[in-house]
Amino acid sequence: MRCSADERPAGTVTHVRVRLTNGTVFTGKVAGYTADLDPSDREIVLAPPLFSKTEGNKLAPLPVEWQRLILPTSSIESVAVQYKRQALP
Repeated sequence: MRCSADERPAGTVTHVRVRLTNGTVFTGKVAGYTADLDPSDREIVLAPPLFSKTEGNKLAPLPVEWQRLILPTSSIESVAVQYKRQALP
């Protein structure tokens, strides 16, 4: 997956919706990803706000104590990308 800062519109941050092969969905802000490893070893790192959805349930926030979610690409079925405007300080 390539969502580099060069591709992102100015003043935005990258958020994704990741669907795993088991049907679980996670959403969050992209904190990082590995692109230089073998494709089967790559990972995407999500940061708050983090949400999850399991089969038959609604999308729900993860506890605020969880600061990062690391997902191996071998478990990812699809990724939807959204560029959100950064909140002004």
